[in-house]
Amino acid sequence: MAELIIDTNVLLVAKGDSTMSWNCVEACTNLLDQVFDHQHIVVIDDNYILLEEYENNCLNPYYPPNYANRFLRWLWTNQSNPSVVKQVTITPTGHKDFEEFPESLRKEGFDLSDRKFVAVAAANNFNARIVQAADSKWIGWHSSLVNEGVSIFLPCEKELRAIHARKQK
Repeated sequence: MAELIIDTNVLLVAKGDSTMSWNCVEACTNLLDQVFDHQHIVVIDDNYILLEEYENNCLNPYYPPNYANRFLRWLWTNQSNPSVVKQVTITPTGHKDFEEFPESLRKEGFDLSDRKFVAVAAANNFNARIVQAADSKWIGWHSSLVNEGVSIFLPCEKELRAIHARKQK
């Protein structure tokens, strides 16, 4: 089973709260269906920083029914089940920064709000892929991330590359 760190925007795309295409929504919902079917291990931090972010982005586990809420409920239910959820320790060092976050990525101007995902990957010895669906900046950071050992899965890669190219013009 592949280990995944799921960026919040994957949930928001699956929920329909984005400008991404229907193909992207479908790719995200298919990925979450695989998670629900225990085909992947979801990696989170043991301080629940990722879980808190999911909750803070209006991901209500009870209403209305949608993929984001279903994922949140699934995560709450399975957070102590190491066969489907793996917890790692990350060390906060300040506002949205972490000891595990690679120094070279700080120099790249990596967003503070995204550092927790990379810190979780580092704390997990870079064994999990970060799933990123709607933030085209990750395309620009790709080579720097790979140089640090961070693996990314982009279910909407073609669309993200087109968005990134438009923003670079």
